Amino acid sequence: MIVPDKKTEAYLNKPVSLWELVCLCRSGILRPVDFLRAAALCRLNAEEKRKGKRLLFLLSCLSFLSAAFFFVVSEWSFFYTISGAVLLALLFVACSFFRRFAAADYAGAFLIGAMILLPDLIFGTNAILYEQLFLWFFLLVFWAVASQRSGVRLLPLIALNAAIIFYGIQFVLPSFQMDADTFCVLGALLNLLLLVAREATLGKTKIFDDSAFRFFPLLSVCLFLLTGTAVQTLSGGGISFLYCFIFTVSAGFYFVFKVFDWQACRLILVFCVLWITALLYRCVGMLSLSVEQSMALFLSTESLLIIAAVIGERSFSFRLEEK
Repeated sequence: MIVPDKKTEAYLNKPVSLWELVCLCRSGILRPVDFLRAAALCRLNAEEKRKGKRLLFLLSCLSFLSAAFFFVVSEWSFFYTISGAVLLALLFVACSFFRRFAAADYAGAFLIGAMILLPDLIFGTNAILYEQLFLWFFLLVFWAVASQRSGVRLLPLIALNAAIIFYGIQFVLPSFQMDADTFCVLGALLNLLLLVAREATLGKTKIFDDSAFRFFPLLSVCLFLLTGTAVQTLSGGGISFLYCFIFTVSAGFYFVFKVFDWQACRLILVFCVLWITALLYRCVGMLSLSVEQSMALFLSTESLLIIAAVIGERSFSFRLEEK
């Protein structure tokens, strides 16, 4: 590069610095007109340095967590002792003081579960898993209220759904109090109530304003209804198809025409494809056809359904981009 003098060349060879730019401007080497552009470049360089430091910090945390994980795997029996339980309690206290960091916030939530689940392994209390999960859910509610991270706030909902699933597997279904598809429908209705409560309090509190509190209950409703539909398809009875149809129509109308949410619309579209697939499977099974004819009819109809869904999604996305 051709430069006017050695002083300018020395400036150019130094790392980019805002203070050096000020000196260049004061000495008359850098014109005031170009100062703001050069300062903007310095700010971009500083931002890249900050991103690099964050990346190194993330890699350091991942390395530490990996080392801790492999230590736990190799010395897992240590946590089956009272000393291991005391260590977990001390770690939870430390996470409570440093929960402004994301790692400590999430670690504290999982340590609550560890302190609930491990006593049964340590002392042999014969605790019931769904009761432990329900206790974890209630304690996570208190932990998540003080958090500013939507992921931590979602953990109580995840623990609640896990508790409901194990409640059905360990108690409701073995005792024949209700069949599997009815239980799935009730689980879907519970998540639907959580979704309605979130929509009713939208804008009134900052805790549930994050879109994740719409997506996760909606996903849970779809999964419960799909499970119930699959169970009823295999058993040949139940009312899950009716609930799926009502939910699809109402949710589609709400998320398309009332409060548009493209992420929720796509989830409903995937749910519709899977639900109609189960409905097609059952309808084809009711026809008096050979195995080859039934498979050909089902696969061809399913292919047309998927093609129609993809074309509909692409065309709708194109219309949104045009607007």
